[in-house]
Amino acid sequence: MVTRRNSGNLDPSRGPTVLRFGIVGFVATVAYYAVLFSCIEALGVAYLKAATFGLVAALAVHLILQRTWTFEKYEHERRLREQGWLAAKQILLFLLNAPAINYAVTEWGWWYLPLQVIALVVLIPVSFWLSKVIFRR
Repeated sequence: MVTRRNSGNLDPSRGPTVLRFGIVGFVATVAYYAVLFSCIEALGVAYLKAATFGLVAALAVHLILQRTWTFEKYEHERRLREQGWLAAKQILLFLLNAPAINYAVTEWGWWYLPLQVIALVVLIPVSFWLSKVIFRR
């Protein structure tokens, strides 16, 4: 019998895990935008502070749901390591877009929401690739 190494691709046997991961990512993104929009539009908070609050909310949702639902069957040590890398990934993605969006909002007077949507579309492939690296066996 010949076996092939996975070469960094997501293991097909982890299909339900990948689906759950995607659902949790979507829910965390909704949490981020809900907090961001509420802080800016309802409370008048500056963009960078609102984005930081949104990041904290999204990280909380992401880490809690990934730990309790997506990866409930993985060994504890590996799950903790992956969660740490996931948190680092989210912070990196935040640092890749928030300062630039903040500059465009504060200096040029642009509206933050279209910029956030553009950043989301641009960073989805980066996020997916980083997730593949984090979860490779």
